[in-house]
Amino acid sequence: MVLQIVGGIIFVLGVFFWCGNVFHFFPTFPLCGYITMVIGGIVWKKGKSPS
Repeated sequence: MVLQIVGGIIFVLGVFFWCGNVFHFFPTFPLCGYITMVIGGIVWKKGKSPS
């Protein structure tokens, strides 16, 4: 359950990075938002799978 929450937070952070790059209010390196969203999705999926 904790990994799902952490993964969700990382995913939302990735959305923020993506919006920052697209709308130029928080520019980072290219593809930072996408990479962060993928990492968040992987963490969330790891938390969802039965161990």
